[in-house]
Amino acid sequence: MDFHTHTPESDDYAGREQDAAVRASLKQQTPEDWLNYHMAAGLDAVVVTDHNTTGFIARLQTAYSTMDPNDVSFRPLVIFPGFELSVNGGLHLLAVFDPAKDLEDVSGVITACGYPPGARGRTDSGVCSKSMADCVRIIKEHGGLTIAAHIDEPCGLLWMDVPMDGRRYRNFRNQQGLSHSDALQQLATAGEVAANLLNFSPTVGQTLNLVLEAGLNALEVRDWSRLPESDIQRHPVLARLARVTGSDSHMPRDIGRNGFSMVHMTQPNLEGLRMAFADGSAIRSRGGDAVTGSWSIRPISSSDTTDWNVWPDHAVEKITIAQIKTAGRVTPLEMPLHPRLNVLVGGRGSGKSTFVHALRLATQRGRELPDYDRDTPVRESPAGDFWRWAQIPASRGQDGVILREASVIKVLYRSPAQAAELHWQASFLGQGARSSPPAVRVGELGSLPANEGGAYTPSRFPLSIYSQKQVLEMSRRPAGLMEIIDREQNVAALEEQLKQAIASYSATRAKIRELNATLANEAQDSASLKDILAELEKVQSDAVKDYQRRQAQARALFPNLKPDSPSLALAQELNEQADRLGLPDLPATLIQAADTVSVEAHALYQEAQRELDTVATQIRAQADAIQTVLTTLDQNLRSSAWFQACKDSKTAYDALLGTQTTTFDPARLTKLNQDRAQLETRLARHKGTKEEITRLQTSATEQLAAVHAARKAISTARESFVATHNANGTLLRLILAPMGAEASQVERTLREAMGVDGDKFSTSIEVSEEARTDSLLRVFQGAGAGEAGAAAVRQRILELIDSSENEQGFAALQNNLRSQLNTNPSRREAIETWLPEDHLKLEYRTAESTAWKSISQGSIGQQTAAVLSFLLSFGNEPLVLDQPEDDLDTRMIMSLIVEQVRTMKEHRQIIIVTHNPNIVVHGDADLVHAMVDNGGQVKRDEAASGGLQAKATRQFICDVMEGGTIAFRKRFDRMGREES
Repeated sequence: MDFHTHTPESDDYAGREQDAAVRASLKQQTPEDWLNYHMAAGLDAVVVTDHNTTGFIARLQTAYSTMDPNDVSFRPLVIFPGFELSVNGGLHLLAVFDPAKDLEDVSGVITACGYPPGARGRTDSGVCSKSMADCVRIIKEHGGLTIAAHIDEPCGLLWMDVPMDGRRYRNFRNQQGLSHSDALQQLATAGEVAANLLNFSPTVGQTLNLVLEAGLNALEVRDWSRLPESDIQRHPVLARLARVTGSDSHMPRDIGRNGFSMVHMTQPNLEGLRMAFADGSAIRSRGGDAVTGSWSIRPISSSDTTDWNVWPDHAVEKITIAQIKTAGRVTPLEMPLHPRLNVLVGGRGSGKSTFVHALRLATQRGRELPDYDRDTPVRESPAGDFWRWAQIPASRGQDGVILREASVIKVLYRSPAQAAELHWQASFLGQGARSSPPAVRVGELGSLPANEGGAYTPSRFPLSIYSQKQVLEMSRRPAGLMEIIDREQNVAALEEQLKQAIASYSATRAKIRELNATLANEAQDSASLKDILAELEKVQSDAVKDYQRRQAQARALFPNLKPDSPSLALAQELNEQADRLGLPDLPATLIQAADTVSVEAHALYQEAQRELDTVATQIRAQADAIQTVLTTLDQNLRSSAWFQACKDSKTAYDALLGTQTTTFDPARLTKLNQDRAQLETRLARHKGTKEEITRLQTSATEQLAAVHAARKAISTARESFVATHNANGTLLRLILAPMGAEASQVERTLREAMGVDGDKFSTSIEVSEEARTDSLLRVFQGAGAGEAGAAAVRQRILELIDSSENEQGFAALQNNLRSQLNTNPSRREAIETWLPEDHLKLEYRTAESTAWKSISQGSIGQQTAAVLSFLLSFGNEPLVLDQPEDDLDTRMIMSLIVEQVRTMKEHRQIIIVTHNPNIVVHGDADLVHAMVDNGGQVKRDEAASGGLQAKATRQFICDVMEGGTIAFRKRFDRMGREES
């Protein structure tokens, strides 16, 4: 929004343009051109403030109404009518009216302020007859808002009594780069201005007080960098007013020269401006830098393209509750949420807690409550309250609002990836308030079936929900805060890395044990191979080789004279064949003497018989020769020198074998060689196994170091968060002792690592009076606790295990650990990877003090305030606070909750359930949800729900939170109006 613009209706429009032709052209600028210039600057709204006239506004309104919204250059632009009034004394005052205000009425205000009728549009031809305070009052009476124009420039409030030419003074400031107060200081030192101007002249002070009493709404500051906190301190009354900036443009190129103002309004109208101005604009100092403006109204550069009307990365867009006992029975209860600050207000029983519990149930945030996992949480504890709500009532009148199979809760969640509907239904409810995760649906949300959106995990849809009881519990149980730190630092991922590192180390150690087991027979295999090699050395000597050669020769040379030998069997077969050889005799009656021809044939037949008999005789002789040849060969061989050599080799062979055996089986050599090969293979495998074990042992050493590094990374991440938080100046200081858990926690985790339950071996482990002076926990403390203490304890335990003798006072523990290792060797890895938990200690201070004390020394209110300041100091996920003001006084609410909420909502969605009007009004709620009870069913009063700009919403707040208008006014009157 540009709060200060001029049109050709102002006589000095284009006055700084040197080129006369260009100047004349600009003076003839059409309303359409003027609108297009301001649309191109990216403005959403302008205040038209010509000098003492409204003459151009009607033309602008008419031109705007005829523009084509579909034109690429068109941009919606709200035109606020107004004027820049030259009041008595020469000061300038901006007036702003509603866009729907009748322009004749607006013009009449100029007359009512006593401005000369003939000088409209001019700035140097007269001033109002009325003072600035009177003009402020008149404009207010006519429904307008007033802004003191360019207070840090000529004709502005801070220049009233500067005794030099305004242009000269401005040049002096610009050249020196000075604030107004610093410039006056230098001029006073040089004697060019009176010393009383250093604290502003009485005239300035009087005028400021008068215009404030008259109802001045805001100040226009030309140069924000020249109005630091020092000027506010010199005249604190300035801090009571909102501050805006405007172009004071007198030609198109001036648009945005001083920047614009970002204004927070539900609707762009005068009521929205009035609410924004009422928010004030104190200049705060944060970290040494001046932070100007507020969420409601602030200066921005004309080049700032930030879109403030966007959703943060993570936000809940809507929650729908259907068919629970107290809501959504007839029609679902739908709660559309604002991207910034949502506040739920209403009387007791109006459903505010229903919203929080339903959101907690549907998003599985119940498990974040202390004692949530107990079978029966304490009834009035945060978990107990939630359990009593989130269950199916056993019978009428019993605790629980969930209706079996009917209740449904839907949460529409926006994330950078996409919008998703988290769909929860009664069938997901388990024992107590434990629940299955909601179904994640994407696509056509609200209509079934929708696309499956993957598995639900709380980290995928970040959301923080805290009740007042939960906040107080955190101050007493820092473990809850540690969980928050871990979520913020994504420690879950680091813990997963630690688990993987431990698993890798344990797997390596298990593999080493497995490989060592395969080496159990190595010594036996080595001895067996030695025996085989010794035997082979004997059987493979020259004597054996010679004997084997002679034996092979003998087997080849000596004939086989056994009857069944092939040669003798052949001789026998030849004799038998010879017996069967020949022609049979013919019957006597077959051939008759008278048959001469037959007699002749018979003679031939007999001749053949004789010849075959001769052949048979020859065959029998050959068969007999076979036997003779073989026998002769055998006899000749046995009488030869060769046979003597064979006998000599047999003698040498028998002498070598000695008494073990008298013969050598060649198969034995084969068996020996096979056994040798097998043993050599096994021994080679043993060698490779030992080399692998050596490699794995090196790897295990590195993996164990990686385990310790992964655990240290968790502490480092937490330390980083703590350091950042402690630098933010909240009321809570975090002190983290890495691996420095208290003795009871150290003992618990150490016993888990050693597998020692209960209070066994207490004298050897604990730090009690009965414990030994060298007990394990005393070793931990003696080494300085932390990482060094843990290393000392691990070393001591392993020494006790590996010692060949039992130590006095530790024998029972030693025997127990050794016994465990026999049945569960992995116990050693559990000990080697043991590291204690980090310890978080909390200290607090009050807003008025810098002294830190243990949070246990603070009151409930101080404890709550400290933890709240912590919760409000970080994060960008949606934040839900359920009645955070309980236990806090009003000052704490204003200084703690309100201030931090206003800062946080710039980048984060916040949802607050509250009974305190300060949070709603001063927190500048973007959307107020008016909750009511209608016949046992909680509902959202649509008519009364809205922004603070809506009258019905303000009335609801007044009725519910202040007891009504009359009560509010009486309280205000009784407190004393003059103090306001």
